[in-house]
Amino acid sequence: MKKLTTAMCMLAITIIGTSCSGPTGPSGGQGPAGPILTGAMSGFIYLVDQNDSLLANRSGAVVTIGGTNFSATTDSTGKWTISNVPTGTYTITFAKSGYDSFLIPSQQFVGGGSLSLPDLYLVQKQTFQVTSETVKDSLIQAYNENVLSVIDSISEPEYTTGKRVAIFIGTTPSVSSNPATYEYSLVPQEVGVKWISRLFSRQELVSAGLPSGSTIYFISYGESEYASTYRDTATGRSVYCGLSYTPSKVVSAIVP
Repeated sequence: MKKLTTAMCMLAITIIGTSCSGPTGPSGGQGPAGPILTGAMSGFIYLVDQNDSLLANRSGAVVTIGGTNFSATTDSTGKWTISNVPTGTYTITFAKSGYDSFLIPSQQFVGGGSLSLPDLYLVQKQTFQVTSETVKDSLIQAYNENVLSVIDSISEPEYTTGKRVAIFIGTTPSVSSNPATYEYSLVPQEVGVKWISRLFSRQELVSAGLPSGSTIYFISYGESEYASTYRDTATGRSVYCGLSYTPSKVVSAIVP
């Protein structure tokens, strides 16, 4: 009798389990999409002339959001605003005729609010320039190491103007400020009255991908103190804005 009772209990459990797991009903339709959030972007653009002076009238610069029809033009204060921008990641271009353009390659934007971008400077090409450039291989006795010493003569006193020099190093004589032509770049801080110098150690150059014993090429440009850079997505190197019209002559040296 006990065995029968146990069997009946197992049967009851099986029946109950079967009845609770009936056939699956049809899936419901997809719900409506959520609302598309939009918001506003804004900021200020400052204009710098070829003598490195800030202009009082900052109108006429155009801000464009890539892949869309959105754009705006600055007013006399440099203010710009673009409304109704959907959530997304955008390339934003800042441009004005006669000035170097600036670009933000991957600006994330979350709709439903507003985004104020940092102040930007659009700069005309500079009359300030490098008049000559020399490179010497020197031995630093204290470190017992050879270094390359780059000396740039400049057209006006750097320390009174705040202007700078940008140096570009490449592996071919066609080196320039174009990111596709240089391997290494920097703005040196060693400043004289009308010259700027920079020491390059073997370790620094090798770390930049310039092997010891290889021939490298230098070129320098005068640069606005308001100059800025942005990342070139194709090469990963910097694009420099506000450089001089005329660079130095290209000079070569051997990596120590």
